[in-house]
Amino acid sequence: MPKPYTPKELKKALKKHGVNAVYHAGWDSSDIDPFGVSPSMGILMHHTANGGAKGNNPSLYWQVRNENFPVRAAHCNIGRDGLVTIIAARGAYHAGAGGPVKIGSGVVPYNVGNRLLYGIELESKGTSAATNAPVHSVDGITAPQVESATRLCLALCELMDVDEKSIIRHADYTNGDFGGNPRLPTYGRKNDTIVPLSFWRRQVRKRRLGNRLRRLIGK
Repeated sequence: MPKPYTPKELKKALKKHGVNAVYHAGWDSSDIDPFGVSPSMGILMHHTANGGAKGNNPSLYWQVRNENFPVRAAHCNIGRDGLVTIIAARGAYHAGAGGPVKIGSGVVPYNVGNRLLYGIELESKGTSAATNAPVHSVDGITAPQVESATRLCLALCELMDVDEKSIIRHADYTNGDFGGNPRLPTYGRKNDTIVPLSFWRRQVRKRRLGNRLRRLIGK
């Protein structure tokens, strides 16, 4: 059964799974939380669509100081080098219009993605589906970003008591036409990430099974 978590539990889970994370000032403050509860149903993958801005995480400033300030525009930013900056422990505005969409843990109702889904922003221009892009480039997803996103997703799935079937992309939330879901009225509103959904779910599943195997053999 999906369940909410506390900021303390989030930090502990990220440490357990070796997530390369830093915590932005105020990340765990109730003043930035519009919902008063953490996401509980799954994870929403984004790319920042930063227009090709250079640097490790050029979108981070806006994600914190956006038009809805002090509410954050995502839960975290994953820089080109894989650094995960946690900017909101629980509530954030990142999903917008979309749904209803069926995921592994149930159905995310119309326009409730902000409340129920954890928003991960991968720093990228977002016009390339590459998953091994150079760290100092501006497009595609880098190998360190894939590694960090995988570890983070696994930690979040464990926290929420869900599996990788509860991971979707922003495009899936707005389009709805995957896994037998009907096409939604918001179809085409967002395309992030253009990396296939199957890729993200496969990465998390492989890591989860690998961790289980290592526990069984005692390594």
